[in-house]
Amino acid sequence: MRECYRMKKMSQVNANFFFNMNWEHCNNYVAKRYIKAGTAVDIYFADVKMQMVAKRLSKMYNRKLPPKHVDFLHAFVIELQRDGQTMHFAVEMFVDGTYIKHNNNAGNLDFDGQHRATPHAFSRFTFEATAGKTMIVDIQGVDTIYTDPQIHSSDGQGYGDGN
Repeated sequence: MRECYRMKKMSQVNANFFFNMNWEHCNNYVAKRYIKAGTAVDIYFADVKMQMVAKRLSKMYNRKLPPKHVDFLHAFVIELQRDGQTMHFAVEMFVDGTYIKHNNNAGNLDFDGQHRATPHAFSRFTFEATAGKTMIVDIQGVDTIYTDPQIHSSDGQGYGDGN
């Protein structure tokens, strides 16, 4: 389980720019942190790795010219020091809209809400494109911009607890 924070990210050219920046013009991001105390930093990097693997496979999928393209948000890890404590966050761009979970780790599909074929076609594509070695599931997001995927691998290694 994670808690999420909305944050602003700005480019810092110099110190004067930082102190005179209009925050309304900065990009909105979401910073996610595990609630469980002591979560290893490796978990954050594994989450980002999954998202970046999904992003790479989405580019391969889109080269096939499907009716609707797929994209995954770029993600990264930040480290903050607060009150002598080190905290880590997985960060990605904020996407405004209604989030829909299209499928989950167990292969269940969303037939109660807005059903779309694209997320499921993408999951199937990842299985075929990797010769059955991996499959991206837990597809969720806004429109065709997705986040927080899980990756199942044939050997059960390399992609965290959701594998």
